Formats: sequence, structure tokens, C-alpha cells
Amino acid sequence: MQRRKVVRSLPVFPGYVFSRLSPEERTQVFGTQNIVQTIPVTQPRQMIHQLRQVEHALRLSGDLRVAEHFTEGEYVKVESGPLRGLEGRVLQVGHSASIVLSVDILGQAIKATVDLRDVKHLER
Repeated sequence: MQRRKVVRSLPVFPGYVFSRLSPEERTQVFGTQNIVQTIPVTQPRQMIHQLRQVEHALRLSGDLRVAEHFTEGEYVKVESGPLRGLEGRVLQVGHSASIVLSVDILGQAIKATVDLRDVKHLER
């Protein structure tokens, strides 16, 4: 029995479709009732440039994921990695892909640096 190599592709931005539509085409697309919202692009060249940069980065490293945006004071939960399950409040958003969490344990606080890709927003 031969083993086959399977290659799969996942969208970087799930749920988004990028297109350039005329006003008439836009009306037709909305008529299908499969579109929830459109995002008007005021600087199309800049967006295309940024999407090409993402495409280039994907070719160089297939391990790209969209990172959520975090602000200080938000509650978060670590979903993966060595600190999985840890919950806390964002104290500082670093310049690199990490954040610092404050977690209360027995009335004490600890700080842990966590990769942004491992963290999700926590509803409080």
C-alpha cells in the first residue's frame, strides 16, 4: 500500500472574499442573500500590497495565523502552548508577538509572556 502525501490549504482570513465589483455586480451579489457585509476599501493599492505581502510570507513560512488584537485590561485565556488554560488580564502588549498576563493566585499576581497566537479573548 502506497502512502500519498496530502496537501491542504486553509484560508488565512476565513469568511472573507476579496473582489472588485461594479455597483451593478455588487447589487447582484447582495441579492443572493449569502453576503452579510462588505467592507469598502478606500486605498485599494495599499490593500493589494498588504495582501501580496501576506501571500509572500505564506510561501516562506506556512505557519501563519491571524492574531487577534488585544488591548491592555482585556481578559484573555491561553488556548494552546505550555500555559494552556491560564486566564488573566492583559497588562502590556509587547512589541513582539507576546503579551504579559496578570493572574491572581492566592492573592498574588504572576506575569507570564505568551505568544499572541496562543491567546483568545475571554468573555467576562
